[in-house]
Formats: sequence, C-alpha cells, structure tokens
Amino acid sequence: MVDLKVDGRDVSVPEGANLVEAVEAAGAYVPRLCWEPGLEADGACGLCVVGLEGSKRTVLACETAAVEGMSVQTNHPDAVAIRRRRLELIKSDHANDCQLCPKNEICELQEASRAAGVEIHVPKKL
Repeated sequence: MVDLKVDGRDVSVPEGANLVEAVEAAGAYVPRLCWEPGLEADGACGLCVVGLEGSKRTVLACETAAVEGMSVQTNHPDAVAIRRRRLELIKSDHANDCQLCPKNEICELQEASRAAGVEIHVPKKL
C-alpha cells in the first residue's frame, strides 16, 4: 500500500494506483471525462488537474502515480483555474442540449461544471 495525503486527509491506495484513485479513496472529487478504472490514462480532457505540495506545477491525476508521502491538493488555485478554462473550452464546442440527453443530471460534464462554477448552458427560447 502507498500512504499519502489528499486535501490534508490520510489515504492508503494499492501500489500502482494513480492520483484519481487516491482522490476518490479520500472521499474528495476531481472531475474526469477520459479516464475509467481499468483503462490506460491518456489525459485527453485535462480536467483531473491537481496541485502537489512543494511543487510549482500541476499534474494530471489520471497520469500520475500515487507516491509514498505525496500531498495532493485538489483545490490548488492553479489547478482550479486550469480546470475552469478547460471546462469552458470543452463546453464551447458541446451540443448543449442537456434537456434532451439521456445522461441529463447523471452527466460528469454537468457535475464538473457545477463544481467549478462554470455555467451550464440553457438555450434561450426563440
């Protein structure tokens, strides 16, 4: 097992786990559109960005292995800003017909948008 901290909470994850798995094990949230357990990470959506204590850069949680003693910050200011920009970019090219979508209200994009404070587009009536 690998012991680390997520948002100040102690968590243990199996050897080989990534930071998304550590975040979820800690009961915290980081959005992810492109990674699922059992699949190889490619970092395509870029939403799972987190900060690491003692580092000036952010990392993608899906591509970063959990390391003993690591301290992960899901709400690091740089990570939050990057996440918002990426969500806005994704949503700028999104169909925005949520009311017609079968995933409405069980949609990771909607959940991520709410968590980041990015407006969920509601089409204007014509």
